[in-house]
Amino acid sequence: MNLYHRVAVTIIRKFSLDSTDLESVSTNTSPETIRSLSSASEYFEASDIELKSPRQFQAKGVQINPLAETDFDINRLDMPTFVNTPLTWISNGKGADEHAFSLEMAIKNLGSPSVDDQVAGIKALRGRDSIYHETQGYVLLPHLLKIQSAVKDMQTALSDCAAVFGIDRGGGMLVSYLKSVETSESTQHLQRIAKTTGDVRKKLVESIGAVVLSFLSQNNSAGPVTLGFVETFISGSSVNTLVDVLKKVKKNLHHIPNLSFKIVALRQTLGVKNASKIDSGIPVTQIRVPYLLAEDVNYQLVENGDGRRPVVVVTTDERSLPISAQELMPKEGFVARDLMVALVSGKLNDHLGI
Repeated sequence: MNLYHRVAVTIIRKFSLDSTDLESVSTNTSPETIRSLSSASEYFEASDIELKSPRQFQAKGVQINPLAETDFDINRLDMPTFVNTPLTWISNGKGADEHAFSLEMAIKNLGSPSVDDQVAGIKALRGRDSIYHETQGYVLLPHLLKIQSAVKDMQTALSDCAAVFGIDRGGGMLVSYLKSVETSESTQHLQRIAKTTGDVRKKLVESIGAVVLSFLSQNNSAGPVTLGFVETFISGSSVNTLVDVLKKVKKNLHHIPNLSFKIVALRQTLGVKNASKIDSGIPVTQIRVPYLLAEDVNYQLVENGDGRRPVVVVTTDERSLPISAQELMPKEGFVARDLMVALVSGKLNDHLGI
């Protein structure tokens, strides 16, 4: 039984005033390449973006791999050994000390009313993004169940959208979650957009504008069209960036009638010290969860060999103490990201006895 397919990432290979080349790998067994948007020149000539030469964007390949029951192993961990292995993390800054927490202490901190304690617990669970450690990225069952429910709520909030887009990494992961829970009858277009570098806002206006035009050119409709965008929310800065970018894209596409955008943001409530006020101009729906799984956990987000690491699911009791743990290990050709998406979809609940 197939549990999950990876989702397309669209990359701008080349842009000029004469043509725009997009490469898109679809989630079915016949990947297609989308080329030459007829309205690209009109869009960018109407915008306030100055383009003197073609821009090159870094390409990211996308593998289309179905995750099946035989593509990973589940091992029940020995609890005395497991709970006595400390979580380690390094705080930001040069020469920072390495910290070590027990798993029980990390969970206790997450339940503390102190935001500082919550932050320490989150850092212990997530570890350091750029350096893998065997105690990094544990998935607590209560958090998993919350995010499973939240993704269904996101799906409902986006039900009126003809297409849903997410910018890698956080938004792209949410698109993958949404793809994993869609029904066979769904006609909604789901698409990831590669993360930009450099002048982020300016390049996002370009790439999102091109992707929107690509979708509209292939889905002609005389009626109103709503396009959804998803993003993760901790401080809120990424959501505000998206709001600003979409306002500029909408301004550039003023000649396309009945086009509207909306944002649905999955918001973490634990460990947030200074949340930003959300800018106006684009409707934003916030769906709250205590903890964002895979957020800033590099090995659970990447799609290459660096992600071939285990995912550990921890069950807790009424006092939020760990009572059992199961390690999910991806086999050759699969990575932790595939397991995270399958977990959030709920398709591994029976395997885990949830």
